[in-house]
Amino acid sequence: MQKILKNLADTAAASNTCNKEILKDYIVKHAGSTEIIYKKDYPVALINEKRKKETGKSDVRYIDIVTLNNDTENLKYAAKREQDFWKRLLSVEHIEAMISLQRVPKDECTDVFIEQSLQKSKTRQWSIETQLRDAMRANKENRELGAKPFIVLLCTAAVTCKQTDHIELLLKHYFHENVLTFLSQDKKIKYYLAYSEQMSDIRMRYFYKFNN
Repeated sequence: MQKILKNLADTAAASNTCNKEILKDYIVKHAGSTEIIYKKDYPVALINEKRKKETGKSDVRYIDIVTLNNDTENLKYAAKREQDFWKRLLSVEHIEAMISLQRVPKDECTDVFIEQSLQKSKTRQWSIETQLRDAMRANKENRELGAKPFIVLLCTAAVTCKQTDHIELLLKHYFHENVLTFLSQDKKIKYYLAYSEQMSDIRMRYFYKFNN
């Protein structure tokens, strides 16, 4: 795990980018080794054919990046119950860790923006926390994936959160002290690396939420 974290941190810093797709490609190309394989857009769930006509959603649910100990193509999917919407990935022995990449626009981390989100948005939640929770919840439902390590690599402009670092506070709420911060090599981007050794250990209590 520590080797993966170090590879991610070093590679992200060298990329000098906060563009999610560019960062994905850069990590897959430069972070891998003979021991650890990085794959992007990894399919972890397929829509249940019996429910396919009910929605216009994509037929596949992906994880941004996974690290693998071998590049197997023998992936098995099954629905836990016949009526379940998703058929979930069952063959997870080759997965070492799951990585979610997220970007925070600098104007969405201010006290004013968060306060407005909590009071005026339909969800009464900070959009960045919703984004993080969606990434975790989607894969936490899968018991096999829940036993795997989960990593969040989040980036924003280095000038963001100069007064109160709401991003770090948010990540520490879910990942406690397992949160690292560092800058890109050109000092223009700030990265946050948060992780849980086992995804099922992450508690999903809200941090920022309007309760009235």
